[in-house]
Amino acid sequence: SLRLPDARVEAWDLDERALRLAADHFGAERGACVRLVRDAEEIAGESEIGSHAAILLDVCGVGGGRGEVGEIPPADPFLLPRFLEGAMAALEPGGVLAIHVANPNKEEALQ
Repeated sequence: SLRLPDARVEAWDLDERALRLAADHFGAERGACVRLVRDAEEIAGESEIGSHAAILLDVCGVGGGRGEVGEIPPADPFLLPRFLEGAMAALEPGGVLAIHVANPNKEEALQ
């Protein structure tokens, strides 16, 4: 948000602590960033059609008590066609949908 001061940035996470950590690390407090404790799954069903220039999702699974990224697959809703279609509909023409899916031990999660 610092490089694009006129942009409206929404940061969504289920955990307020993650939002605070991101603000501290990335300096979101200095830019125009709205932090929302929400489930990113809602973006596909509740966003106005064509309302986002970009949607960037980090849907990596974490598990096993060690906190290793990709230890478990991402939540199913983020990989289902209805979510992907809804997220695409929320984009303005020419918008970008980028999804970070890391699961080095589970090839099926990448399919």
